[in-house]
Amino acid sequence: MRARRRNLGWVLGLCSVVLWLGGTAAVQAQEGACCFGDGTAPIQCVVTTMQECVDVFNGDWKGPGTNCDDLNGNLIADICEEQEEGDWGDAPEEALAYPFNGVIGQFPTCMNVGPLGSYVQHINMGVYFGPMVDGENEGNAGLCPAFNPNRYNQDECFQDGDAGLLFPPGYTIRGPMGLEQIVPCNPDLEGPLGLVCQTAVWGTNIDIHVVNNQDRESFVNVLIDWDQSGTWGGFSLCPMNPAPEHVLIDFPVPPGFVGPLSALAPPSFLIGPNPKYVWARFSITDQPVNMPFEWNGSGVFENGETEDYLLRIEEEQEPQYDYGDAPEEALAYSTGVVGMFPTCMNVGPLGSYIQHGLGWARFGQGWDPEIDGNGGLCPMFGPYDNDECFQD
Repeated sequence: MRARRRNLGWVLGLCSVVLWLGGTAAVQAQEGACCFGDGTAPIQCVVTTMQECVDVFNGDWKGPGTNCDDLNGNLIADICEEQEEGDWGDAPEEALAYPFNGVIGQFPTCMNVGPLGSYVQHINMGVYFGPMVDGENEGNAGLCPAFNPNRYNQDECFQDGDAGLLFPPGYTIRGPMGLEQIVPCNPDLEGPLGLVCQTAVWGTNIDIHVVNNQDRESFVNVLIDWDQSGTWGGFSLCPMNPAPEHVLIDFPVPPGFVGPLSALAPPSFLIGPNPKYVWARFSITDQPVNMPFEWNGSGVFENGETEDYLLRIEEEQEPQYDYGDAPEEALAYSTGVVGMFPTCMNVGPLGSYIQHGLGWARFGQGWDPEIDGNGGLCPMFGPYDNDECFQD
């Protein structure tokens, strides 16, 4: 029996992984799956601490939060089954990809589903995303062809510390068949890649951690299903330019590099025109795929890793602004003085108003979007101070 999770170069042994996650003692106190046996009977599994797994069961501890589920029903916990070397994808193949439009995914993930060769596999994992990589014997962390109910993203969304995506947060699909919903992988982390037909910048909108333990270049490719068709390839049309689904093509990572991909300044890309959610594939390989704008995400590679994520895209919104409130061409003081403060867009000289786009810099706990000064009431000033004096 060999461990399913393999640490490949960033850290040496489980203790180093624990340190990366925030402290050896904290993780040792947590429970996870422990696989054990003497070779004369099927491997057994129990959920316990790392110390008890080693001292009491002489077993192989699989990490904090892992479990002994037997989803394929062969009486051996899935996490304890012998795994052949390799990493695979996770995006749904011949399973629901988008609950909001009913599209069935045909992403190349599962070895025995779809056309011959319609999967991605990395035999060795000397280059990878994140702190470590999980060995698998099939797509979707070995669960292919099962994706629903509640079996999506069994690798990167499993919260076991191997995911490389730094931001934006990933999402997944949960719920019984016919009632699936999209939910965040981590309930505490939500956010979009960006707005439709806007430019996504590495290090601002998106980033992923890369490790290249080779003595030569590796290559990163990224695919995003802008048209929500359940496949990768081609272009989607934005008003000004087309948005290719192959958003990063054979981008080189120098030997020995460890860090966020943004540090290498990959080119920005155009987000597609459709809001809601899109499946994305990030692949790092030892050789370029050499298929600009035509690669569909499949292939067998000697080295590397593939991580798939469901990402959120926001609709384009009407601009929202904040304006002033002091009276303009209205009574300002009880002495009878009429205020000429630059507040209203369409009162006074051209440009005699103040306007702020709403962002993270502000006074107080929040801000109110307005269409004009005085809380949108300009040129009326009855009531006055319709924003700050409104007690909201």
